[in-house]
Amino acid sequence: MTGNAVLLAVIIITLSFLVHHFRAAQPGIKRVKWTSAERSAVSLALAQALPDSVFFGPHLVFVESIQSYWAMHERDIVPQCIVRPRTAEEAATAVTIMKRDYDKRISHGQSPLLLAVRSGGHSPIPGAANINGGIVIDLRLLNTVVTSNDRSSVSIGTGARWLDVSKTLDKVGLAVAGGRNSAVGVGGLTLGGQYLPFGI
Repeated sequence: MTGNAVLLAVIIITLSFLVHHFRAAQPGIKRVKWTSAERSAVSLALAQALPDSVFFGPHLVFVESIQSYWAMHERDIVPQCIVRPRTAEEAATAVTIMKRDYDKRISHGQSPLLLAVRSGGHSPIPGAANINGGIVIDLRLLNTVVTSNDRSSVSIGTGARWLDVSKTLDKVGLAVAGGRNSAVGVGGLTLGGQYLPFGI
């Protein structure tokens, strides 16, 4: 790691700590409003198609999802709804509905509804895993870690955290090169781990 990368890492960690500390210490700070002003046709279509997997504020699952982000600035962002697919089929249904809405909006000259996808929610980039007024697909329930019978391969759900992966592999004498922090999601690190100079 170069000196600049180390310095950047120290600056980001220090700023994150300071933001957490000062926000917690300030009385009367504006609290997050847990409902979005608008429920679009697409968010209502998602709720109709996936009634047990779509949540609006102030539902407990909605609030827990927002409060569980690692970065405080991600916790300040309030989407229209959160889709928590329990299966790949539910995720595909959500993507199909949103793609249909996207095509319709574009064909009518409208701006598309914004979308964010969350694996572990550990990104320090605002809006990376949460989106203000848009739709969040929270993949944390797709967290299985399955080793093949001959131990030659492992199937890892994108919502798994590296701790889940390591615990499962430790039991069968295998290891993986993954995140340095066990709370980091597999999907985000795998696809977005290069956004900083010290990514894998």
